[in-house]
Amino acid sequence: MSRYETIRATPPNIDELENMARDRSSWRVRILAVDELRKWNCKRSRDVLSRLAESDAIAEVRIQAMRALEVFGEAVGHKGSSVPDVQAYNHRANKVFKRICAADAGIEPSKAVELLRDYDPELYDIMDYYKGDQLEEWASQICSDIRKR
Repeated sequence: MSRYETIRATPPNIDELENMARDRSSWRVRILAVDELRKWNCKRSRDVLSRLAESDAIAEVRIQAMRALEVFGEAVGHKGSSVPDVQAYNHRANKVFKRICAADAGIEPSKAVELLRDYDPELYDIMDYYKGDQLEEWASQICSDIRKR
């Protein structure tokens, strides 16, 4: 199958793919779901891809979902899109890190990041995507600022 050929049928594992697409704790899992759904041109695939294209917090997931819909011939636009405000997530994560660091002044940044993952997996996923390798450094800076007060 070439890159742009699709199968006009419902995938046999559509329930699993829908669950993967709803997994808010891992943008990588949602990308895998998009990669598989793009092969299957059916209503359920298009519905899932449309939802991801309109409202996923991770830009790469939205982009890949839009590209998949374009291959299906769907009109893709940003009208009605509820793309999350990354700054709002930044602010929210900052508040969580401040609480974590205030509760344990000597906490290591890697432990603070683990606690964020346990406390709010969706927020961790978003910050992991947008901060990448700098997530631990960012947590360290926030904790450092708390200790100075």
